[in-house]
Amino acid sequence: MLQNNRALPYLLLLPFLVFFAVPLIFSLCSMLKQSFGIMPGIGLDELTLNYYVDVLDSGTFYSSLGFSIALSAIASLVAVGLGFAIAFILAEGKEEGMIMSILRLPILLPHFTAAFLIFLLLSQSGLASRVMKSFGLIANIEEFPKLIFDSHGLGIMISYIWKEVPFCILFIYPTLKLINKGLREAAYTLGANKFQYLWMVALPVCKPSIISLFIILFAYNFGSFEVPFILGASYPKTIGVLAYISYISADIGSRSYTMALNIMITAMGGMLIFVYIWLIRKIKTMEGQL
Repeated sequence: MLQNNRALPYLLLLPFLVFFAVPLIFSLCSMLKQSFGIMPGIGLDELTLNYYVDVLDSGTFYSSLGFSIALSAIASLVAVGLGFAIAFILAEGKEEGMIMSILRLPILLPHFTAAFLIFLLLSQSGLASRVMKSFGLIANIEEFPKLIFDSHGLGIMISYIWKEVPFCILFIYPTLKLINKGLREAAYTLGANKFQYLWMVALPVCKPSIISLFIILFAYNFGSFEVPFILGASYPKTIGVLAYISYISADIGSRSYTMALNIMITAMGGMLIFVYIWLIRKIKTMEGQL
């Protein structure tokens, strides 16, 4: 009888709401209050929108925003594309057990650890440059391409892609394996090659998973802090790093500016959540699942 109770899912969520959601809501309310200039502890108690205006008037904000969007979009697209391609190859094969185990390894590492490993491997004084120098491929380590601390964020994207491709594979692979074998055989019987089967059957079936993955990865990469902080150049900074540097400023008077910036980042994340929900519902409606 309890299993048929509609309130059961909400009761099961109660521990999460108490221990996670309540502190989160309290923190957001405090951040929102400070973003409007209300900080009684330092004598600020007048409601104002000046800090939001300051953020929007800042050229640094727009450069960081554009850099974060470009970085996140490129890394997410590449990760999803590679993940789908590798998942398709594995699904078409028979011996994927060992490969799948190896692919799971990057998922186990925190992004901070992954960024540190990428730094040790791909910096100009890292392992890759020293190996190339020892084999005579480069005369000195300074000739190794500058992938870390570069203004284009190449090291950041490499770290994201290395971490996220396995996640995409594990997300898409079960969908590809569940495609009706008769459908696959029918496509090949009718003369379709592997590329045609990939484009006309596998890709449409995986479309919801691909869209979901891109939005999830984009949202994470956009707000990420640790990887750009470790591997990024001094300019341009991602928006997450910009918010952190503003927060640790010795000038306590800049706290409201920082909170206004954080509120805007949070709002962008919320918009991505709504876009994700809308797209998933639209796809399910088109498929007749609603």
